[in-house]
Amino acid sequence: MRPPANPLPGHHLVDAAIAWVDATAHHLDTEDAPLRTARGRVLTEDMRAVWAIPTSDRAALDGFAVQASASLGASAYNPVRLPLIAVAAGDALPAGTDAVVPLESAEPDERAYIEVVEAAAAGHNVEQQGAIATIGATLVPAGTQLAARHIGLLAIAGLFRVPVVRRPRVRILLAKPAQADAWEDSNGPMIRAVVERDGGVIGECVAVERDQMAIREALVEPGVDIILLIGGTGGGSDDHSAAALAEAGELAIHGIVLRPGETTGLGRTFGGVPVVLLPGAPAACLWSS
Repeated sequence: MRPPANPLPGHHLVDAAIAWVDATAHHLDTEDAPLRTARGRVLTEDMRAVWAIPTSDRAALDGFAVQASASLGASAYNPVRLPLIAVAAGDALPAGTDAVVPLESAEPDERAYIEVVEAAAAGHNVEQQGAIATIGATLVPAGTQLAARHIGLLAIAGLFRVPVVRRPRVRILLAKPAQADAWEDSNGPMIRAVVERDGGVIGECVAVERDQMAIREALVEPGVDIILLIGGTGGGSDDHSAAALAEAGELAIHGIVLRPGETTGLGRTFGGVPVVLLPGAPAACLWSS
């Protein structure tokens, strides 16, 4: 991103535009989402463990469960014979055992015993109960955008649904160019893809006449959380988007030190719905979004 060489008077820095968005955007409601589809969603509550994870001591690798004290003195010259209790990684330790001997450190025989050639310490190769989380521990704090690792952690905690921020409903308005008969719109599909990538839900994507009154009426239609108005943001004789937004509520920022995208604007309707004015040139439209 590079600013224009000679920014026009009244143009705002990008930081100022971001600060306006942060100050204006309102919190969306909470909804429950299935955990399996929650990647990328933002938690609204701390997720806490209702039981210890793991729930019991378990083997950290494949091997043989033993009572560590029974293996004392074991060596290649003094193998110790112990009961054969095979375990796989993740298995709960059987009662009376407190360590796991790796497969390569013991030799099983045909009579259900093993010969241990290296002494084991209590807790060796064991994942202790509560090692990942104790009861009541915060697994994932509120405000976290859920990634794959969070999904896995919440799954082993037994959660199937999580409280997340509702996806914003977005209306895309396209100001028709003067020569609409030959118009091949690329901005609509492009910005729709951007919205969906960032977690928004498209309420509608409609073209409006390049007329100040028509644009104003489209802006005040209720039912969405944000409006993206594409085209007609400049100072030409048929550019009415900024004036229409000023009539529909507030034109807070018009012109950002951004190239391409100098005519980007920000404001909101009388109903408090944030509006972003995006230039009609595809490169500027994408860069400004």
